Amino acid sequence: MKFKILTSLLLTVIFFSLFSAKSVFAETFTLTGNVIDNTNTALDGVTVDILNPGTTNVVETTTTDSNGDYSISVEEGTYDVRVTALPEDNLASVTALAQEITGNKVLDFALSLEGQLYLEGYIYDEYGNPMENQTVTISLGGSGYNATTDSTGQYTFTDLPSG
Repeated sequence: MKFKILTSLLLTVIFFSLFSAKSVFAETFTLTGNVIDNTNTALDGVTVDILNPGTTNVVETTTTDSNGDYSISVEEGTYDVRVTALPEDNLASVTALAQEITGNKVLDFALSLEGQLYLEGYIYDEYGNPMENQTVTISLGGSGYNATTDSTGQYTFTDLPSG
């Protein structure tokens, strides 16, 4: 009789362990970054939310320090990362969609004034080398805006009108 009870108990423990193994063995990584405005000023007190992708369900949250830096632990997975400045800063929120967290990751943000857009990126050749002096053009509202890549392949558009 004791053997049957112990066997049933053991099987129950094994059964529930199998269903909770993902959460027990899920790896946790650190997402870090820096948040600035379009004048390269560090932003203190900005909320950084880790969201289930395609939703507004917050998984984890933190705020930036006086240097604009944040650090947050998150389980391996795919998330949206939303950054929201203080209301008095009058800066637009930004969401980086579908960020795959499979290791420690750095994700920096530059926020711009409400109604203005800020865009930056990099251009590389097929071998992964940065391409310098490349012209990038954006058309918004019938107007064209140009930026030129630097030695690292980076281009930056600041104070673009929304639209």
